Amino acid sequence: MPSFIIVEKNGSVKSTTVKGKNDISIDLYKKCGFKTNDGFNCAHTWTVEFNNVEYKIQIYGKTNGRAGSENKYEFPPPIDNILFFGSCAVINTQDDKIVDMSITEFNDIMEYLQGGYSDVNSEDSEESDEDDINVPKTKQGYAKDDFVVDDDECDDDSDSDYSSSVEEIPKKNNGKGKGKKATQDVGTVEKNKIKNAKNVAQKYLDSLNISAKKTTVDVLECSEELVEEDYV
Repeated sequence: MPSFIIVEKNGSVKSTTVKGKNDISIDLYKKCGFKTNDGFNCAHTWTVEFNNVEYKIQIYGKTNGRAGSENKYEFPPPIDNILFFGSCAVINTQDDKIVDMSITEFNDIMEYLQGGYSDVNSEDSEESDEDDINVPKTKQGYAKDDFVVDDDECDDDSDSDYSSSVEEIPKKNNGKGKGKKATQDVGTVEKNKIKNAKNVAQKYLDSLNISAKKTTVDVLECSEELVEEDYV
């Protein structure tokens, strides 16, 4: 009883077997859940050698059906753009007879046909690895190139640039004698200004007090001269 693969419309994969004869003339459409074989045909055949074994993979299914019953499994090229409806049957044949194929074999072969096992540019990758080995590297493990340099080189460059760009500035004379005298002169002038301002203010206040006293005296004197008159 050879086994083959059923790819259900939701994309899941299961294994099933055939009882009795194992030629391609068996009713595969019934294994896929169809009542009739109308439109149920072989869509494509892959002949591929995988793990030193030659496989002849055939896929059977319907390319016409009702909306909502589309098969969600993504088959490899050249049938990656073909839309199947319902379940599909995938068999491995030899001399027009079905031979065993497990789910693991099916998945591996489909991935191989999708390009998952491709070793393209392997030589290029090996050459790039050798080039990386021969490239000088910094202390941190980075390859030295136009963009990455060693820390020591950075330090040397930065020191030289800094030293060349800094100008020596002459020290200022403290001027202990003249500076101190100038400070004292300025302080004396400020003190005199404050003293004069205080004197002016005091004179103004004194003048106000004198005026206030004089006014009070005049009022008192006038009040003494007032005489009450008799009315007729």
